[in-house]
This record gives sequence, C-alpha cells and structure tokens, in this order.
Amino acid sequence: MLGPVHKSYDSSVSICGLRLKALNNNYAKIIKPLLVNENPNGFITRGPYSVKDHKCFTYSMLKGSLDTMVLKGINNQKLINKLILQETKIDDTVYSRYPFLLRHFNTKKLKINTYKALKIIQEKSQSTEEIFSRLRCIQDIHNGTYRISLNPETDGRVHTPITSLPKSVRQHVSYNGKPLVEIDISNAVPFFIFLFLKTSHQKNTPKVFSSSTNNCYPLASFLDVLSSVAFITYSMILKKLRHVDTNEFELLRRTTTTGTFYDQFVEDFKESHSYAELKKMSIENGADFNGSHKDIKRIVKKRMLSMIYAKPKGFKKEQAIFARHFPTLLLALNSAKISGKGKERYKNLSHLFMQFEASIMINLCARRFNQKFARHAPIFTLHDCLITTADYAAKLQEIIESEFLEHFSVKPKLKRQIWN
Repeated sequence: MLGPVHKSYDSSVSICGLRLKALNNNYAKIIKPLLVNENPNGFITRGPYSVKDHKCFTYSMLKGSLDTMVLKGINNQKLINKLILQETKIDDTVYSRYPFLLRHFNTKKLKINTYKALKIIQEKSQSTEEIFSRLRCIQDIHNGTYRISLNPETDGRVHTPITSLPKSVRQHVSYNGKPLVEIDISNAVPFFIFLFLKTSHQKNTPKVFSSSTNNCYPLASFLDVLSSVAFITYSMILKKLRHVDTNEFELLRRTTTTGTFYDQFVEDFKESHSYAELKKMSIENGADFNGSHKDIKRIVKKRMLSMIYAKPKGFKKEQAIFARHFPTLLLALNSAKISGKGKERYKNLSHLFMQFEASIMINLCARRFNQKFARHAPIFTLHDCLITTADYAAKLQEIIESEFLEHFSVKPKLKRQIWN
C-alpha cells in the first residue's frame, strides 16, 4: 500500500488535523520525520497554524525533492483499510449503467510495475503538478483505490485510473500477468458523424421505441442513456443532416470506413499553411516536425477535431478547407451548434457524439464481450477504445465488428495496439 498523494503542486496545501487523525491517531509521529525543521533529510516544510483565522497547517514540498522520490510501502493494515475506504470513489451512475465494468478492477489481477512507472514520470513530466497527477493514477492502480466516474450530462464516458494513466507508462500495466491491448476506431469522430448521416438518409431505417421519450426514433437504442439536452440536440441534428448532399455522404462513408478521412485534407493544409506555421502547430502539440505526410496528418486530425467541436465562428481556415470536401455537412454541423439555448450550446453537439459513442462502445460492444468472456478476460474502456488482454484481443475485435454490422450494417476500421 502506497501513501496517499494529495494535490500540492507548486504551492502549499492546507490539511486539517482532524482529517489526518481520522486516518491515524499518531499522525503527528508519522509526519514528523518528513518535516525539514524536524529532520535534516526531510523534504516538506510546514507553514504556521493560525487560531485567529481558523486555518490548518500548510505543507509544501522542497523544490527538487521529487527528482529523488522513492516509494515507501505502508504495512499497517488498519491504516490501509481506512485509506482504501476514504480514497475509493465510484459514481452511482457507473453502478446503475455499467456495473459489469467494475468487476475487473481487482488488485489481485490488475497490476502496475510501480517503480518503473515512477521512473518514467520523473523523467518525462514537465512540472510538479504533472508529476502529482500522474503519480496519483499509478498509486490508485497499485493500491486499488479506484476513482471511477461518469457524467451523464457531458461525455457519458466512464473515467477510471486507466483512462487517466499517461501513455508512457501503460506498458507497465498487466492483468493476471498478461499484457493489455487496446482496440481503437480509426477516425472515430467522423465515423460516428457518418452513422448519424446514414440514419438520416435511409428511408427504411428501423425505428426503436425509447421508454425515456415515449416515442420511436432511428438509432433510439441509445436514447435511454442520453441527457435531456443531448436528446434535443439529437433531434435537431437529424433534421439538419437530411439536407447533406449524397455525394458528400458517399465520400464520408468511404473515407471513414477505410481510415483515410484525415488524409484527404493533407494537401489542403500544405497549400494553406507555410512550413513554419505547420512546424509551430506540431511543436505546440508536443511533436517533432519534418514535413512528412504523417506529420501533417497528425496536425490535420488535431485541428479538424477542434474545429468540429468549437464554436461555429472559430477555426475559419480549417472550416474553409473542410468546406472544399463537405460544404453541406459543415453547414449542418454549424447549424446544429447554434440550435438550443445558452452561451455554450455549441458544446451540446460534442456531448451528443461522445454519449452516442460511449453507448455503442460500452453498452453494446463491451457488454457483449463481458457476457461471453467475463470469466476469462477483462474489459476496460479508454475514451473510444476498448481494452482486454492480448490473448483475447482478436475475440474483442470480432465482437466490435459484429455489433456494428448488426446494428448499422457497416463496420469501422479498427486499430489494435499492445501495451508493451
């Protein structure tokens, strides 16, 4: 059991003595060796206690102390039980919607090589804040203090220590001694837009009854988990998408199902941006740049996704490029963003697409995989990806493809990546 990490970052943090006492009556003896004024090897400074202002002691770490951090285990079982009880937080919405996902968060099977992971974050993190944030994810997996959340009003995704884990340390996570594999949908956002477009264009689309709306709608198998705002957006965008040109529909189908959606904009970006502009964008995204197709495609994906989810008046250059290929689709997306109420109503469109994606990937694909293989392999989520052990990756891919074919008569292009 590793001790709890609380956010202190580059400033001090106040911790109430009552909270510490709830963990251990002798907390003062535990803290004392860590304090600079009590121990020459200490690395924490403690600020004054103010009775007048009713302030708690403030604590902060010495600059540079994280560079030599080592992890220490806690052996006091009573304290361990208290920490697990206090630090574990699972939203009720996860219990009610996707309880099957929780069974695989098992400390006996889900493991992380803590010391190798810590070494990586110490080498690659840019700030104290980043180190603490990443260390907490590692600690949660190691300790089994799982924080699992789901916000039904925004993205509808399940957020876990795995979704927050830095990509650089994923290789050190295993389940039952086996490496994990993620299966990802290529061009996921435009592919789900295509599914909406496909539904609005097909006259014979089967309609499903939705108990939450007391009505029948195409694609309504996911309506019961939509927020009320997302449902309104769903109704609006279906009307807008009916006016999208059929040639654009065919182009969107072809490029999203073959994983080449972003490739079609690469030449446009090269014409519309100088080499220096493209290099600057790449560096801002934390990547090197040599002008290759792959480098520009990475920029295209970042900018186009930002444009799709941004305010209708933003990303003008990207909108102009998008309009060369999908003029009526761009008009439909922007019209949907300004529908509804509120200053930030443009966000409703992104929330709808993410809730739709989560419903399909978790409620259909992950649930089906769990029904068939729960006794043999885990299932985890990571945004629009699903994760299992390497020996069951092919089975998971088969199920994802069959679920899309069954419900939408089309399957996405999938990518498989092992965490090693």
